[in-house]
Amino acid sequence: MPVSDVSTWDLESLFPGGFEGARWTEKLSWVEARVVDIVAEADALGDPKTDDRWDTVLPALERLSKVAGSLFAYAHCRTADDVADVDGNKAVARLGGIWARISRAWTNPEQRIARADDETFAALCARPALAEQVPRFVDMRAASHLLL
Repeated sequence: MPVSDVSTWDLESLFPGGFEGARWTEKLSWVEARVVDIVAEADALGDPKTDDRWDTVLPALERLSKVAGSLFAYAHCRTADDVADVDGNKAVARLGGIWARISRAWTNPEQRIARADDETFAALCARPALAEQVPRFVDMRAASHLLL
């Protein structure tokens, strides 16, 4: 069955040059360099009411998650288009390891948010630097009550 042009992707426009292109290699290098530090930084977060590092670590972790997610999605699209794409499969595997570390980095903040009393949660949500993350915090807290 033929596929219309409307249903096709222009992956080249996302990362010109593919896995060898400057944009891909720049973003992947940044993610790989940042992921080790962000795990340590997230693990070191203390009380959300008094630890100012929350204002920098969580936005940095969110940005890292988004960039890694875009790389992961691109690599998956490449392999969906051609399952024999060796470079694509290598990229998917490489990013799988990175994504595991990013998920690990979210562990301490998510647990602290999930277990926060109402006063601590309100103080965290009131931080201007974290305003964009408040919906995520609400989701974390809601999901935790389902699991506890």
